[in-house]
Amino acid sequence: QVLSFDAFSSEEVVESRDEAFRVHRCKILYFLEDDTMQICEPKQDNSGMVQGWIILKRHRIAKPNTNNNNTNNNNNNNQYYYTMDDLNIGVELNIYNTIYTICNCDPYTRDYLQRSGQKVNAPLEIPLDSFALRKISNLQTTSAGQQQRNEKFKLKQQLESGNRILRFFCYWDDRESVFGDERLMVMNYYLADDTIEVIENHAENCGRDSVGTFLKRSKLPKNPDAVIKQLPDSDSKYYKDSDFMIGSYVNVWGRSFLICDYDGFTRHYYKTKYGIENFTPITLKKPSVDPANTNNLSIKQAPPYNGFGGHEDSLNSALSLIPKPPKSDFIRFFLNDRQGMNGNVLRFAARIPQNNIDSDREFVVSFFLADDKMMVFERTFKNSGLQAGKFLEKSKVMKPGYKQRYLNKLPDYYELTDMKVGHRILVNGLWLLLHDADDYTYKYMFQHPEMVC
Repeated sequence: QVLSFDAFSSEEVVESRDEAFRVHRCKILYFLEDDTMQICEPKQDNSGMVQGWIILKRHRIAKPNTNNNNTNNNNNNNQYYYTMDDLNIGVELNIYNTIYTICNCDPYTRDYLQRSGQKVNAPLEIPLDSFALRKISNLQTTSAGQQQRNEKFKLKQQLESGNRILRFFCYWDDRESVFGDERLMVMNYYLADDTIEVIENHAENCGRDSVGTFLKRSKLPKNPDAVIKQLPDSDSKYYKDSDFMIGSYVNVWGRSFLICDYDGFTRHYYKTKYGIENFTPITLKKPSVDPANTNNLSIKQAPPYNGFGGHEDSLNSALSLIPKPPKSDFIRFFLNDRQGMNGNVLRFAARIPQNNIDSDREFVVSFFLADDKMMVFERTFKNSGLQAGKFLEKSKVMKPGYKQRYLNKLPDYYELTDMKVGHRILVNGLWLLLHDADDYTYKYMFQHPEMVC
């Protein structure tokens, strides 16, 4: 069981010409089980003081003019401590050289004291300091009739507008700030309470974090400095629906937004209420590029070959942190892969065209239609002194135009159109002349002339 009393204390203010004293309102809690007391100060709006915390923790409070020896030797003697008999309305308590005047109590405390046989005095008024008087005078500046009219107008506006929202598409040029750029915004105006919400319209792959709301729903002042300085309130300093016209600028807390377009409902609203017929949107001009002067443009190029694997492997190592194998044309592989007796492999007979000692060497060049890869096998004959075997493993063969190792482009490889009888190919630095082919190759060329030519 706890008895609750309302009290106040007065504090002198020396270094201020606006007020001579300050009144602190507090609550005194008396615990019946052990005669302990606790004092706390509730919060007061715009007081400028730290409030809402306990002034004195719960303990037995000694009366003034009491020696420490008496309190230590007589802990059970109530004449040295405040008890329930000392608490009543109008009583002044001297607690650690601070005078607390009890001015009121709650109904439970009043009923408990009366049942205990104690007469409870009438409640007292708390004196007003300069802060309280100034606060009352500010509230009286707005008459009761004006407040009632404002409340009726707001209720009527909410009932008529409901959940209708005006949507404006805006443009914000933030290039003057560091790392700033052009940004598109969507501004929502709620007709129910004249509040505004701003959402950023992110383009695809813009590189920005997808923040849901740029400005939370609230009233938007025309002059933010007036709101910060807390000048007298006026409805004319906030944006209304009549201020949002195409081509006009809106000051969103120091950021200038250009209104470029409306949505369908917003156009109908302005046409019905304000009689506006012209809703021509503002088209944003993109930066023009002079085709004659493209030297300063950054062109995305393939990285140079690093020497590991093929050129496609080197390119994939730059596209992702973990290199992936090059992707192959699966449809082409499925259509041109070996099917029964049809191997889809073109075989040519080749030899070295130069008139030298190696002109007698014979090669078989196999070209795979599934992936444009090539394999070369060297044939031999009796008493030639040469050993037969693979001259080139199955792989793509680059055309002779690719000489340097580090170039910012992928090399060109031999294709089906380059494999014809009478053509020459360069394999491992050795020119080979295709002088003949097998029957399957001739048959394939006659059946698919558009692919060979």
